Amino acid sequence: EVHYAGDDHDAKDIVADLIREIGFSAVDCGTLAQAVALDHMVPLMIRLDESNYGTSRKSSWRIASP
Repeated sequence: EVHYAGDDHDAKDIVADLIREIGFSAVDCGTLAQAVALDHMVPLMIRLDESNYGTSRKSSWRIASP
């Protein structure tokens, strides 16, 4: 899954198509106001990778619903 956010609907459609073209599921997380939450997840992912996998990037997030 690749999470993305933005205020421009047309641009978000293009981004979603590109994400799907490279083989991932596109998850629309809302507007740029919600993008702050995505930005705050990155340092945690980096720390998880560094502590668990050295320098490789293996951590990811999955949003699940009940």
